[in-house]
Amino acid sequence: MFTITDSQWSLSENGSTCMNKRWRLKSEHRTWLTLWFILFAIFPALTSYALSPNACEAFCEPISLGLYCGLLFCIFCFPACLLFALLAIIPKIRTLFVRLWIYSVAALSAVSLGIAISFFIIGSFCDTLNDRTRALVGAVDEFERKEGHPPNVLAQLVPAYLDQIPSSGLGASPTFIYEELPNSSPVRWRLKLPCPVYYLFVGSDYVREFPVHSATDKRTNNEGSWELVVGDFMD
Repeated sequence: MFTITDSQWSLSENGSTCMNKRWRLKSEHRTWLTLWFILFAIFPALTSYALSPNACEAFCEPISLGLYCGLLFCIFCFPACLLFALLAIIPKIRTLFVRLWIYSVAALSAVSLGIAISFFIIGSFCDTLNDRTRALVGAVDEFERKEGHPPNVLAQLVPAYLDQIPSSGLGASPTFIYEELPNSSPVRWRLKLPCPVYYLFVGSDYVREFPVHSATDKRTNNEGSWELVVGDFMD
């Protein structure tokens, strides 16, 4: 006959409790690791979507606003949790805020890496805009050579210089904005494109400018480059 003593039962119970604690700890680590990768990937993923031909402005804007608020919340939690942890008197409360501070540091690191990749994606997109607007820029140049001034609106290029005004290739901002500037301005005309990446650049535009040239200068279609500019300028 086999019997279990109290001491053996107690030892078995303690061992089971330790295993449960380890399992819960590993499960918690897996959960936070998954959340870290989600926070890391969400900004590059949304940036790629916002700069794609299939992007929808009605979808991008509210999602971007939520991400923007979440980013501000993480930035606020970072110093706030540290301050509460230093000022807390009750040990359990201090431990809680220390853990929250650690989580906020992890969240900010994931978001920062994601934003860095988003900047790389945006830089690559600015390079592709040069190719997309080459025919449009060439048509404005040809119009200016023949007429002596840039067109007042892009519609003047159709059909003599272009069959149609090309699209930007962005689902959220498909139409280029053309601006003819005063003769006193060092910039003769510019192309603008509203930036659909709202959560990183509120009130920004992609801008490509073309300075005034003399009759002896030769302008190439690749002159200048697209840049992301916060707000309007030189208006």
